[in-house]
Amino acid sequence: MRTRQVKRPRSITLTRVVFISLALSLSVAAQEKVDRITIEGSNGQWYVEGGNERAGDARLADFLGRPSLLLKNSTQVMRSDVEFVDGTVEFDLAPMQEGNFVGIIFRRVSFGNHENIYLRLHRSGLYNAVQYAPRMNFSPTWQLYPEFNAIAEFPRNAWTHVRVEVRGPQMEIYVNKQDNRVLAVDRLRGTTDKGSISFWARVNDKPAEWAAALSNVSIRPSSATKRESVSRAASPAGTLRSWELAAPLKAETKTITRVPEIKEWEAVEAEESGLININRAFRRSPTRATVFARTTVNATQARLSLLELGYSDD
Repeated sequence: MRTRQVKRPRSITLTRVVFISLALSLSVAAQEKVDRITIEGSNGQWYVEGGNERAGDARLADFLGRPSLLLKNSTQVMRSDVEFVDGTVEFDLAPMQEGNFVGIIFRRVSFGNHENIYLRLHRSGLYNAVQYAPRMNFSPTWQLYPEFNAIAEFPRNAWTHVRVEVRGPQMEIYVNKQDNRVLAVDRLRGTTDKGSISFWARVNDKPAEWAAALSNVSIRPSSATKRESVSRAASPAGTLRSWELAAPLKAETKTITRVPEIKEWEAVEAEESGLININRAFRRSPTRATVFARTTVNATQARLSLLELGYSDD
């Protein structure tokens, strides 16, 4: 996108307000249920939410010679006796033959708000076998944080050790009892600061198939690290950091050709990469909606400038 050239005296600062309309995806799950169903045989330690239809998505059974927790259908299985702020989550993982994903959730407040780590079993050995991608306001963020991908090996039908260390705004992930971390996050991006621990797993497009088994699960909360503001890394030169957002408006099916009258704007600051995560400010709309974002660009003289803009998804 290029601004048009405007002739003005050099002594006058030129101002351009850039408006961007972003349509938000529609699909949103129905209001989540909070019915708790205890996993049979767990002595009340493990439970699922969502009613009896989810109760069969986790079970305790022997796998590869060990007592294990078996997972499927992306159902989040919570530990009932832990409120987690900081500490260590440690376990052994055995991916089954068709398993695609295992998720590690911490500081879980609800299905739609928590810190989340993807273990991509089908990407074992590749650059995105592990990814940190929190869920906020019911929206996943994996496409927004490519910088938090890492390589790890997850052989099928074999046990691999995983350890997650959380201290305040920081997190480290270790695999197979190696001393070197596979992924470090200096500033967690999620919106929650405490909550439950949860696991999930799935076979893509096959919700009835078991995806993975966990054993030797150890959750060791520690004293909460003092919450201090973390200095953000410098953004690439020329990044537009300061923006304003307007609350979602019902989207028209036709192309938007003018900016509607908007009276209220919310100031937001871009993340280190220049990202503005709209779902940090607004919950996903149950119907198709549009958000307007604006920023002001100042120039000391009239000139052509190139604006680079990326977005996800619509």
